[in-house]
Amino acid sequence: MKLSEGIIVKSLKYQENSKIITIINQDELTTFYVKGGASFKSRNFSYSNELTKIAYDYNQKSKDSLKILTSGTILDNYSNIKQSFEKLNDCFMIMESINQLGNHISDFKTLYEFLDDILKIINERDYSPYYLIIFRLKMLYLLGIGPMFSKCVNCSTTTNLVGFAYELGGMYCRDCLSEAHQFLDNELLEHIKFLYLTKLNMFSDELVKTLNFDTILISKFLDNYYEHFLGFKSRAKSVIEKMRR
Repeated sequence: MKLSEGIIVKSLKYQENSKIITIINQDELTTFYVKGGASFKSRNFSYSNELTKIAYDYNQKSKDSLKILTSGTILDNYSNIKQSFEKLNDCFMIMESINQLGNHISDFKTLYEFLDDILKIINERDYSPYYLIIFRLKMLYLLGIGPMFSKCVNCSTTTNLVGFAYELGGMYCRDCLSEAHQFLDNELLEHIKFLYLTKLNMFSDELVKTLNFDTILISKFLDNYYEHFLGFKSRAKSVIEKMRR
């Protein structure tokens, strides 16, 4: 019997000893009931925790009924992430993004493979704040609201591009330039453009070590971009920032 593969992105206690978990796989973002998942003594406990990659099987009585997890095997528990306060906080923000915005994406195969890759990298390497930014930037493409760097968002010309207006999601040319729009600082723009356009597999450990970008400014740009285009504001980030004060 071939088991399904997925990553648990949310886990909530249900009733006294069970859980409702949310799993993303190559086909969907969906929820499962895990009997005994909240009990340390249960065999189901180990593979029903958030931020865990598992192989699993399930039953479903009808198309509209709740899926019940019947067996599971841990493929990766991301132990290095869970031992690092910084890495864990960054991954909580990634999990929140998947939970809140995942169903707005139709290409689950690409989303799942991208999530799988980014978690593996964060688990094995340092500099998780950069990888969180890379994840958030590239997820904009999957959401269909990726920033437009190659042409003017007003007239579509590819020449004389002079500034990026975040509230319009792209570049403006000299002829369409307007004082009504707020434009990004050119240095910040180049950093965002580099991180957005560079493929994930090109970010070697050696390359990331040489990066000297202002992650706080880029994060603020992303916060504004997500809120403006999606109405999404990270609750996880607000909680983490309060904890750090």
